[in-house]
Order: sequence, then structure tokens, then C-alpha cells
Amino acid sequence: MVRIIKGTFIYYDGRFRVPYKAGETLECDPDLERRLVEVDRIAEFVSAEPSTPSTTTDEVEEAPEQVEEAIDLEDMTKAELIAYAEANGIEVEAKSRKAEIIAAIKAV
Repeated sequence: MVRIIKGTFIYYDGRFRVPYKAGETLECDPDLERRLVEVDRIAEFVSAEPSTPSTTTDEVEEAPEQVEEAIDLEDMTKAELIAYAEANGIEVEAKSRKAEIIAAIKAV
């Protein structure tokens, strides 16, 4: 089990893309957990018992760059992109085209 410590990680569970924000825990494949902790550095290993997140303001500010490397925006639906943008404080209009939403996310 890992706790996300930076930004938002979009996890595909086989049916849906589920966003996990900083402070939330995720239990998934051990290889993915290891990658999130050791390679992407957006998570930390935790025991099954809940504890307080150990994030700092500097780490949270770096989150959008880290998360964009971990997800493929082109594979997301328009609704998922809008939800992702809102979760990261990026203002987009619902009537915007998918390409415009992706451009707004990448601009941040």
C-alpha cells in the first residue's frame, strides 16, 4: 500500500480511471507501487494502518509535472480531463474541446 504525497495520480483499475490525491492511499500491483515510490517519487510506502501524510508545500507545488509523466492525457476522456483539471486547480470550461483542455493542463 502506498500514500500519494505529490499532486494527483490517475489509476486505471481495468474499467475506470480513478484519481488519487495527495494524502490518499492506494493498494495496487507491487511493481506499480514500487515505481510510484522509487522512480516517480510521488508516493511513499505505508502500513495498512492510516497515518498522517508527510508532505511539504514544496513537494505539492511540483506535483503537476510529476503527474503528467505518469499519465497519458491523450488517452483520457473529455470528462476525465475536466475532472483532472479541476482537481489540480486548472480552470477549463465544459464546452472546451478536448485538445484545448489538454493544452490548458500542459500549460501549467
